[in-house]
Amino acid sequence: MLAEIAKSFVKAFPLGKKENKNIEKFRKKYGKDFDEILKMKIFTEKDLDERKKKIVEEAMKPEYGPIVYKKDNKFYVNPYRGECLRLVYSDFDETRRLAQLIAQEYWARGVHVSLVPSTSKLSRIALSVSPDWAIAELPETSVATAKLYDARIFLGGDEDENWIKGLEQKHLLGAPGTQYLHQIMDSRGVRWCVFGWPVEKKEYHVNKNFYRKVFLASIKETFSPEVKKYCDYYRRALEGGDVIRIVADDGTDLTFRIKGRPILVADGIIDGEDIKRGDVGLNIPDGEVF
Repeated sequence: MLAEIAKSFVKAFPLGKKENKNIEKFRKKYGKDFDEILKMKIFTEKDLDERKKKIVEEAMKPEYGPIVYKKDNKFYVNPYRGECLRLVYSDFDETRRLAQLIAQEYWARGVHVSLVPSTSKLSRIALSVSPDWAIAELPETSVATAKLYDARIFLGGDEDENWIKGLEQKHLLGAPGTQYLHQIMDSRGVRWCVFGWPVEKKEYHVNKNFYRKVFLASIKETFSPEVKKYCDYYRRALEGGDVIRIVADDGTDLTFRIKGRPILVADGIIDGEDIKRGDVGLNIPDGEVF
């Protein structure tokens, strides 16, 4: 089950290669000779004159990608960089295994994945023992990662929903820094996903087995063709609409207007059209039009 979900998720939240910005720097510096190297894709030292040898030597430096790498006496051109992903997961057996399977799928696509375990218990300990000034401080590492990662995922959930109880005011000290980090990531169009999972809870408001059954069914349904079909149906129904009225047997009777508002589709997939609209986020389970 977990392997199937991991494959479905990676298709829904695609990551892979991105443009290597150093290509243009080399093109401006070396011109036609560099373009000829790019076109060769795979070559040996015998294929190079002295000028191109110097270009290749420069292009093999790690700080440029590298743009060219060597294996078994052959040179390979790679004009791309793998995208960078930060995957934070609830540190329990099932979510740990799923995080590893998701990472494996992304690694196969050339994505650089940072796996970061987390629990509510550990978060509370960190918040409890840290001095106020450290909570209020914006870590330099956090700023650096906000400027570098292409995507971020949280997989799991809080095993203790009240982990912050009694520490709310202390937690708020870090809010300005967190807001600043979100501004950096939003300006860069960093893609994000909150992938909910039925982790073992400290307390339940419904039957434990029922909770898990419904949660897993919702996750599987998110990746089904039916969700896409229904979301598309409601998108077409709402496009160009004006007055919306919602009534129900429980007495609900709401009327509002949507004229001029964009219709957003949350169908469990991030695709090129979503990104063009600036819709870079994904929630799982999912399946709504709003």
